[in-house]
Amino acid sequence: TLNFQGKIVRNDSGNVGINVSSSETTCISGGADSCDFKVVYYDASTGGNTLGTEQFSNIEIGAYDGVFNLPLGAGDTWTAGTETTFLDIFINNSTVYAQVHFDKEGDAYPGGAYSDAFGRMAVRAAPFAIRANSADNINGFGEDNFVQFAPSGVQTDTSTSSSIFINKTGGSGNILQLQKSAADVFVIDNSGNVGI
Repeated sequence: TLNFQGKIVRNDSGNVGINVSSSETTCISGGADSCDFKVVYYDASTGGNTLGTEQFSNIEIGAYDGVFNLPLGAGDTWTAGTETTFLDIFINNSTVYAQVHFDKEGDAYPGGAYSDAFGRMAVRAAPFAIRANSADNINGFGEDNFVQFAPSGVQTDTSTSSSIFINKTGGSGNILQLQKSAADVFVIDNSGNVGI
């Protein structure tokens, strides 16, 4: 998850920037905070595709003078857009923008309307460390699933499948060709004949 912190303040004439209170914001009345937030992820600063949406219910802001924390990626609900999961947003997109919506009445979650929306913000480099998590694998397969050149130790295989399985379905090249100093030492040609 990624932590997003913001602050809700008043925006009415003569009170711009002043901390919110229960008289202006119903969702913090009586100290029983029920403020709802929605975060919508996009692939552009305006327009573009909706990558996904998550909602957060009953977020405490009154005790912190309007400051709130949202654990992005761990909302109460997730609705897929063009991406299926929160992680996919960062794995599959080089730029991501988040737009935060706030409901001061505290009754928008799960399917109601949010009264306020803030401008889209670019999600900067730090969250893209999620993307780096996939850099050590290919389609979910880690380094132990591949034959390595000059490994530091012997690679072992205990599965019941072939250790190396290649199905050459076209072309006339050799199936396997190993050389030392540019001279063939082991060849399996296109017909399956072995040359040593």
